[in-house]
Amino acid sequence: MTAARPLFPSAALLLLFTGCGAGEDAHEHDDEHHQELDVSARLRWAAAAPAATLPLATLPAEVLPAPDGLHRVGPGVEGRLLRWLVAPGEAVTAGQPLALIQSGALADRDARVSELRVRAEPAEARRAGATAERAAGVGTQASLAAATAEAAAAQAALRAARQGLAAAGALRPAEGGAFSWSAPADGTVGALSCAIGPLSPSDACVELWSAAATVVEVRVPERLLPALDAAGGAEGAFWPAGAEADAAPTNLALLSRDPALDRSSRQLRLRFAAPPGARAGLSGRLSLRVPAPATAAAIPAAALTRLDGHDVVFIKTDPEAAPPSGAGPAIEGAPGVRALPVHRRGVEAGQVFVEGLAPGAEVAVHGVFLLKSLAAGVEAGEH
Repeated sequence: MTAARPLFPSAALLLLFTGCGAGEDAHEHDDEHHQELDVSARLRWAAAAPAATLPLATLPAEVLPAPDGLHRVGPGVEGRLLRWLVAPGEAVTAGQPLALIQSGALADRDARVSELRVRAEPAEARRAGATAERAAGVGTQASLAAATAEAAAAQAALRAARQGLAAAGALRPAEGGAFSWSAPADGTVGALSCAIGPLSPSDACVELWSAAATVVEVRVPERLLPALDAAGGAEGAFWPAGAEADAAPTNLALLSRDPALDRSSRQLRLRFAAPPGARAGLSGRLSLRVPAPATAAAIPAAALTRLDGHDVVFIKTDPEAAPPSGAGPAIEGAPGVRALPVHRRGVEAGQVFVEGLAPGAEVAVHGVFLLKSLAAGVEAGEH
């Protein structure tokens, strides 16, 4: 009779299998904990900054004279234009020579001033002598009156001649009998419309753009006008041509806008206050900006991604608190991280401006692809 087989081996095997199962569960738990640690270690965060304005578009811009800043000037004499001393687009200061003019009429006026100056000097000397003699008691009142009248008449004639010379414009005698015609004010030279040759007193030869009255003009395409009108205001950030790529722009205030679109171009002209010292003719680019709603923020461009056809950011949330409105479910493997859909409103200088994100919220700027993979249910690491 065969002896009965003991039960120990079966019990031992059962205990062995049970122990193995417990070990596998513990190992899986350790793997999950390790994965959570790995995900957290691979994430970097940045706080969303408040945005006072949102960029609408970056458009070509030009510094132009203000509507009352363009003046057409001429020498105001009959004569001959000998030579231009400036070129279109050149900045000039008051008194700077613009051209050389030859004018017989002006030469006569200048000669008349010189002649009357010669007459006035001895008349004034005789008046001074008569005054001294009268004071010494050797002269008569009649001789003093006559000398005073003669000197006054000479001075009056000299003043009239000088006024006539000044009325011809900002002209001064130059070499060779010519006259130098000078700029009446600071500004920028526009078109030069007079050719070398004869001049008449009515010729307005120079467009002078006043340096103190310039604006930055930009033309806004029709497609952008609904957003511009809905915002209820605008401001500009201007970069002059040739500025460094990382140069800070100058913020400009909106001055005026045309009442209607240009029929041919279908664009609307806006005018902004020009930067200090900007001369007419300067070109550049202008970032057209509109007031931002309270739900707008600026974030690093690396924080924005696409998920299920939407622009989203991954935000850090408190697992014990209610999630922000519109946020997705907590991402498995990344506790406290949720995807939040946002509305993209523009990009500028490495920043993205979005709506739907509260300023101060922390957004992932590194590890975004890993979070995107986890949110999509794909077991993939960030490359």
